[in-house]
Amino acid sequence: MNRTAHQFSEIASEPTFRTIEGLSIRFVESDRRGSDALLFSPWPESVFAYEPIWSRLAETAHLVAVDLPGFGRSERKDALMTPRTMGDFILRVADEFQLQKPHVVAPDIGTSASLFAAATYPDRFLSLVVGTGGAAVPIALGDPLREWVFAQDLEPYRRIGGRAIVERTLATL
Repeated sequence: MNRTAHQFSEIASEPTFRTIEGLSIRFVESDRRGSDALLFSPWPESVFAYEPIWSRLAETAHLVAVDLPGFGRSERKDALMTPRTMGDFILRVADEFQLQKPHVVAPDIGTSASLFAAATYPDRFLSLVVGTGGAAVPIALGDPLREWVFAQDLEPYRRIGGRAIVERTLATL
C-alpha cells in the first residue's frame, strides 16, 4: 500500500507539513483530548512508526508525531544536526503546537536531543521516554554508564535527579 495515500487512522489527520523556523516539517496530529504527547519518529520509519498504536493512544491523549529535521520527510538544516540544537528545536516544535507540558516519546534519533531539551528546560516536559539511539550486543559500556545500565536499584538515581545525571554524562563526553 502506498504510504503517501494511506489513511493513517480514523482519529488522526493525514500527515501534513508545517513550516517551523523556515523548514518544512512533516507531522500528524490527533484530536485534542487529555494530556499532550509529542512523538518523535524512530529512524527510518518516520511518523508511520506510530500507526499501529495511534488510535489507542489518541483515545486518551492529544498526539503530535513529528519527523525531526533531516529525517522522514522533513527538511534538513545542518545547523540543527547536533543534540543541543535539535533539543532547542524540539522546544520550538512544542511551542508551535501549543503544547505546554507534553509527554515526550523519542526513541532512536530523538533520544539525545530530548535529553538536552529536558536538561535545559527541566520543567517543560511531563515525562520523557527515550531509547538508545543504537545499541550493540553484547553491551560494552564504560563507567558511569555501565553502572547505571546494570543497576539493580534505581532509587539512588531518583535521589540524584535527572539533571545531575545528564550533567555527569555530558562531563564524560
